[in-house]
Amino acid sequence: MVCSYNTIFAFALKQDHSYKNILRIAFPLFISYFGQNVVNVTDTAFMGRVGETELGAVGNAGLFYMLFILIAVGFSNGLQIIIGRKNGENDYKTIGRLIQQGLYFSLPLASIMFCVLYFFSNDILGLFVKSPQILETATAFLKVRSFGIFFAIVNLVFTALFVGIAKTKVLSIASLVMTLTNVLLDYCLIFGKFGLPELGVEGAALASTIAEIANTIVLGGYILLYIDLGKYELFRLVKINPERLKRILNLSYPMMLQNFLSFGSWFIFFSIIEHLGERELAISHIIRSIYMLIMMPVFSLTSATNTLVSNLIGQHESDKVIPVIWKSTLLGLASNLAIGIFIWAAPEMILSIFTNNTDLISESIGSLFVISFSMFLFTIAFLQFTGINGSGNTVHSLIIEAINISIYLIATYIAVEILAAPLEVVWSTEFVYFTFLALMSYFYMKSDVWKGKKI
Repeated sequence: MVCSYNTIFAFALKQDHSYKNILRIAFPLFISYFGQNVVNVTDTAFMGRVGETELGAVGNAGLFYMLFILIAVGFSNGLQIIIGRKNGENDYKTIGRLIQQGLYFSLPLASIMFCVLYFFSNDILGLFVKSPQILETATAFLKVRSFGIFFAIVNLVFTALFVGIAKTKVLSIASLVMTLTNVLLDYCLIFGKFGLPELGVEGAALASTIAEIANTIVLGGYILLYIDLGKYELFRLVKINPERLKRILNLSYPMMLQNFLSFGSWFIFFSIIEHLGERELAISHIIRSIYMLIMMPVFSLTSATNTLVSNLIGQHESDKVIPVIWKSTLLGLASNLAIGIFIWAAPEMILSIFTNNTDLISESIGSLFVISFSMFLFTIAFLQFTGINGSGNTVHSLIIEAINISIYLIATYIAVEILAAPLEVVWSTEFVYFTFLALMSYFYMKSDVWKGKKI
């Protein structure tokens, strides 16, 4: 008897919620997310060898760029949840129509974002950045980096498809191609190697943009060659369906706002840290890069959990949602412990990847230890929180996020502007944020308010 991959997957979801099955879905996502973040991390690592001003400027510019990307990620996550629900219901033809509507919305959105990044980034960053040198360098970076927004957003729509139908292995391949492209071109274009021009900060931006184009080529090529276009009715010229697009946006807009608030708060966090000085800003961007890397196992588990939760609700098995969330949490905590042991044993070696400045390395250790411990609380909080999104209750998750961000920024402001606390104490505000997020998410999921959400 011949059966499709998705039929096998739907059957597996009904029968197997083991740790192994969660990891089977999450591991390719981990490789994908790792590669996506290596683009930003690589820029930081190379800029750490150019200068502290360049490191701080590219770090701030990268955060500003990611702020726009994460708005699109919110739309992609909403699209992914609906695709996962339709996949669980075996409604395959609707999936292609959802992707088409997603592209109709995403490409105009990318055009608006490009205009803001290219034409207005200097004015917007000027409201937050104190140093003229950092502002000038960050603007130069974004002038080039802004062209990548089109490809990045198309990649997010493709990712929603692959995650929603549980075909995540290709994401690993695309991520590897993107990572290798970015690392090689960063080295060549920043420092002028192998006959290429020495472009410095603009070289880092160009390398990252080309890497995103490579990612699009791999994902698009895989869809054309290996996905059954007829089964999913992919890439058919259909009219804009306002009703279907409205359904996607009704689910997505709270996550788009949520991501804007969440990452926007981090942008403000770094703007506040700049008030301590350019060195503290440079250190913090090194810590941020490491933080984003060690978050990747948990981010992959949250996306896998999102898909599992959405599929389970589509199969009318809501009673299995909480056990899946806790299994994912335990897997995340295990990864935190493994990473933590490595950080505690060799902090200088890890920091030396990002800078060869011994003073920066020694002054970064305290903050590095802080985030290595905050990861445990982050895992518990974020996986409880992702259960709310996976169930489709995205408005409630937006409210929870907004409350916690307000508390987080107030704590950061007090630490910097009133207490003039050391940098590692400022980074300790992460514990405040994750504690409140964990408690609010836990009690929400325990209340069963989330059950029965229609999408």
